[in-house]
Amino acid sequence: MNSALDLPNAQHPEPNLWTGGQLSSRDLTRLGALGITTAIDLRGRGEPQPFHPPTAFAQHDVAYVQIPVEGGGDLSKQNAAKLAEAIDASSGGVVVYCASGNRVGALFACHAKWYGELALDEAIAIGNARGLRQMEPMVRQILTLSP
Repeated sequence: MNSALDLPNAQHPEPNLWTGGQLSSRDLTRLGALGITTAIDLRGRGEPQPFHPPTAFAQHDVAYVQIPVEGGGDLSKQNAAKLAEAIDASSGGVVVYCASGNRVGALFACHAKWYGELALDEAIAIGNARGLRQMEPMVRQILTLSP
């Protein structure tokens, strides 16, 4: 599916899920029309963004959740569970973003393997459909080594 958002590496893998890189101010104005009620930010705490997320999303009546994923060490079972909890708690559509969408796909792949109990290649396919690219070798290693 194509995305109605202009974010880098934009994906729309499910009816109520959009994934990709950093949202723009223009994307913020489209969230309501798409039925997006929750934004999940995987960017690190110190990463610059073109707007102040809590304020910007509140102005558009969108709940804001931050789950910092700064690298492979943050691809944890705890963060994968937080991602699923935030999606499940949403009353509508969800957008999950980082700088490029790569960390988004990585965390979805981890969740699919650990909690969806999918085979490694199936979990990677889930991640690829949600933005996983350059981090794929690292994600494969993490998922191969973890129980």
